[in-house]
Amino acid sequence: MFDYKNIIYAIDVNDDVKDVLEHLLEYAKDKKANLHIVTVHKTIFDYGYGAGVSEKTPNQLIKDRLAQKFTEVTAKAARHEQVKCVLIEADSIADGIIEYVQKQKIDLLILNGHHHGTFGRMGSVASKISNNAPCDVVILKNGV
Repeated sequence: MFDYKNIIYAIDVNDDVKDVLEHLLEYAKDKKANLHIVTVHKTIFDYGYGAGVSEKTPNQLIKDRLAQKFTEVTAKAARHEQVKCVLIEADSIADGIIEYVQKQKIDLLILNGHHHGTFGRMGSVASKISNNAPCDVVILKNGV
């Protein structure tokens, strides 16, 4: 019934995703599916508050740290030929993921859920994605 061939796993690099990545790699191999592992660098306006501290803007420093952590988290998975690891830049995490899903013709989107209070749930990334993604969505309970 479900035959996903183009899967995306959107991660927060601060989550422990090792076990989920191992399971998804096995699934992708078994189904001969492509696996996209992505994280989003949320672009922000940068007024140079770090001027004089570094040649890089605060936003660039954040992006560099995110890229380094993403590379560390995905290093093992990235060695597989059916895996594509991508750092997306977008104004909104949800919009960045949805746009990538559309461009890559993704069949299944997987992301980690997080506990939020009442106000947090109103603007959660998972909620926005599940309501707007053009593909099936799996939200893993309590993250990983």
